[in-house]
Amino acid sequence: MSLSGPIGTPEDNERSPLFDEKFDELVSNFFGRDPEKWPIFAEPSVRKYLDSMIHAACPDLPDSAVPNGENVKADITSCSVMPESPMSSPDDLARLKDDVNTIATMSKNWYSPAAVENVMAMPSDPAIHGCVMALCSNPNIVHYEYAKASADIEDTVARMMGTQVGWDPAKVQGIFSSGGTMCNLYGYLAGLRTAFPDSVHHGFGAQDYRFMHAFSGHYSNVTCLSTLGVDIVDRAITVKNTVNNETDYDDLEKELDACLRMRIKVPTILVTFGTTDTFAVDDVQRVAEIRDRVVARYQPDDPTWRPHIHADSAVGWPLVFFRGYDREKNPLGFTQHMLQVLEEHQNVIEGLKYADSVTIDLHKWGYVPYSASMVLFKNKAIVNRLSNDPDNFTYFNADPSGHTVFHSTIECSRGAVGIYGAYTALKALGKEGYQMLTAHGIQNANYLRHALRERVPGAVIVGSHNGGPSVCWRLYDTDDHKEAKAKFKAETGTGIAARPPRGDRGASMAAIPAGQKRRSLIVLDSEATTSYHNAVYKHMCRGLSDPATQGKGMRDGKVGTLSTDWIQHCCRGSFDVYAHAMKFPGQKAVFFNPWTNQESIDGFVDDLVEAIAAVRKQRQREEFKLLYLS
Repeated sequence: MSLSGPIGTPEDNERSPLFDEKFDELVSNFFGRDPEKWPIFAEPSVRKYLDSMIHAACPDLPDSAVPNGENVKADITSCSVMPESPMSSPDDLARLKDDVNTIATMSKNWYSPAAVENVMAMPSDPAIHGCVMALCSNPNIVHYEYAKASADIEDTVARMMGTQVGWDPAKVQGIFSSGGTMCNLYGYLAGLRTAFPDSVHHGFGAQDYRFMHAFSGHYSNVTCLSTLGVDIVDRAITVKNTVNNETDYDDLEKELDACLRMRIKVPTILVTFGTTDTFAVDDVQRVAEIRDRVVARYQPDDPTWRPHIHADSAVGWPLVFFRGYDREKNPLGFTQHMLQVLEEHQNVIEGLKYADSVTIDLHKWGYVPYSASMVLFKNKAIVNRLSNDPDNFTYFNADPSGHTVFHSTIECSRGAVGIYGAYTALKALGKEGYQMLTAHGIQNANYLRHALRERVPGAVIVGSHNGGPSVCWRLYDTDDHKEAKAKFKAETGTGIAARPPRGDRGASMAAIPAGQKRRSLIVLDSEATTSYHNAVYKHMCRGLSDPATQGKGMRDGKVGTLSTDWIQHCCRGSFDVYAHAMKFPGQKAVFFNPWTNQESIDGFVDDLVEAIAAVRKQRQREEFKLLYLS
């Protein structure tokens, strides 16, 4: 689903005093690391770490800037032998604690308001409290006998999230796993076991099938299939996407129709509910309608099977908290643009319930420590299809509770840290808390979009209508916004299907046919654009050794105002007949951080404009030298 309207005016992006008051109170209560509210944060080592990291300007400190950092780094990178005997000296134990504190300080600082590189965030106070309790109790969720009530709260979190999606909480089943990749693997496996029930014993190598996934989906769409032993060249179909990175539904229906017409089963259709880089949200209801229509076309008398739809909603799942939000009364004081986002996304938010299973990463936009991922199934019956032969589990006692699912899980041992963190965060923050945190990210993202459009020469925002927390853009070396848009359109809409063979790039343009010549010129221009944009990015990424950046809190290209990412695929050219397309790099910021504010965004845009001017000036000097001094 895409926003039909523009990025909006400054008034559309103006935050209300009501929202700011409520949000500041939320952050103070649940992200303040206040030892009076959460005594865990009073522990001396923890307090020392927090005091050095909270609100730091830079999310990446060089080792030399951390007390004893270089010595500790040298030790951990060279150590290969553990001590022979236990530590007995209090001084040695104190030194070990200090070293661990130093290692944490030299790690990524998600407390910095500048930390907006990717779909990661600082965890909330209640989630950390819950995780510590899980570490102390140390249950193993593989079996109720080893977990007791800890297994019960896995079911509790599943029911709470099932209710938010719009499913019957009495029927859902959730399995916490190591991450979103494992959850997507479960989605593929569920479809496989449904399409070929005997595959649990006999495999599926002799079957004819095709898995389907989106071009713009997470890379685990492919790696999971490879893990299952699927021939990803001949047995996986990559569905095309639109210029906004949403699934091309016409292509999906065409490919599905071709498979079922030839009696080839499609075990799983994997769609994306919020892509990692541009937050494109697939319309799951529309996908389900396509599936049901094509299935009815070719097997009207066989209701026993249809492709399993798994939604990778690892990033976008918090949108479900807005189901039923009263946009007219707007009780939380969202911006006008945020209300427009909710209006435009209402149908796709409601449509998530048409999936058969979903991936939910609570360690992303759920503010729970790593790792806290859950695959949530619409119906327990789907999980039962994953069940292995009970004879394989003879060293376990029979499960008297009847509600743990160790016969069906890929893993055996499963810790409860993510479960406790999720349970505590969901109970403490509540629905309104998550609505405010999610809205804060979306409002900040659109504030940056507006600033890029209005203030940054040559900036073109990719997926500008997707309306999520991710902002992805490409810079063109021009002050004319129309020219920049025309260049972007040429890159993404004129048949650039693949990078020309390296040996052909030096060929005489006169020897290239007219159509290919035009394509080659666009490729060369796009490479020049990438080089220009990357030069601007690198200029903003100068190290602390540069006197011009002293005091700005920069390291390895990370600017103190906002620390963004360079990504290799922010948009694509047109598809060829093999569904291949050239990918174009760009820059990205993701606004999950509750401490990032509009002042930081304004400072970043100032830095970006300065970097553009500096790179252009440097290039002019280089061109002058080339023309007159060579």
